[in-house]
Amino acid sequence: MPEVVFVFTIIRTDFIVKSIKTLYQYTDIEKFRVIIVDQSIEGLDKEWIDKYTHLYIRQKNQGFAQSSNTGLIHGLRWNTPYLAVMNDDLKFIYPTWWEDLLEVFKTDPKIVAVNPFCPKVAMWGYGMTNGEYLEILPYKEQYS
Repeated sequence: MPEVVFVFTIIRTDFIVKSIKTLYQYTDIEKFRVIIVDQSIEGLDKEWIDKYTHLYIRQKNQGFAQSSNTGLIHGLRWNTPYLAVMNDDLKFIYPTWWEDLLEVFKTDPKIVAVNPFCPKVAMWGYGMTNGEYLEILPYKEQYS
């Protein structure tokens, strides 16, 4: 049984490769699976799919919520304790991120979801005025 299933829903193919490669680079989980629900026009390269994904679902664009639910249903069938819905432009940037995430869950049994924030523009989406930037990590090309 996998510890976590990562569900990526995509409508563009230009971000997902870097996202998945950083997942494999910075994730030290013994058992994880990757599901990609591909709603793009052109689809992904089969060789790449075979190398990095455990389940590839190709469908017409039905929106983020529907495609996430499709992936989650398959993850639930694998009886995994954790399911993660990911955006295709997400990048993993340090090796202990998964352990840190589990520590957050341990702080309160009522926590059912954790949402990361941007290391380049902290508190983005939480009411900061346009143009206000709080750098929490030094700039690195790999984060861009």
